[in-house]
Amino acid sequence: MAEEIKLTVQHVLSGNEVVFKNIKVTGFSDDIATNWNQETVYGRMDPIVTYQGTTRKISLNFDLGPFTLSDDRKRLALIKISRLMKFQYPSYEFMGNAHSISRPPILRVSMANYIRAGSGEGLLCYMDGMSYTPVDGMNSTTVAKVSGGQILPQRIAVSFGLNVLHEAS
Repeated sequence: MAEEIKLTVQHVLSGNEVVFKNIKVTGFSDDIATNWNQETVYGRMDPIVTYQGTTRKISLNFDLGPFTLSDDRKRLALIKISRLMKFQYPSYEFMGNAHSISRPPILRVSMANYIRAGSGEGLLCYMDGMSYTPVDGMNSTTVAKVSGGQILPQRIAVSFGLNVLHEAS
């Protein structure tokens, strides 16, 4: 029996975390880019280059479900997605007569061997965006299933981008 894929996202500021178990990864990329400043000078074939830095960006797409009509996991999944969305906001502090940002929304993210630091813990990151798409069966001829005033999805597609913050050189 195969192990389930588990994604853990911890909000560093609060210590709260969201764990998605048994996700179906539908897309993943881990991109590293080096940045160089190039100066072309007269009389030289190659430009003079100066290293500027390295950035790392991870994109992840995954599905939750499928869910049956009576499956309570879909309600829990929607709660977790809502919490993950809240993790994208900074914390504020009241100073004088205005609120100002006191801490940015930094996350520690891990997923099996794909997303983790060399020490084995989660990578320190910030999200550059997130979206979720509930697949609820609505179309021009079908109406979604509603229970207790809530639309109940059959499956949920989630995607987000992470920018890695390097903790060590």
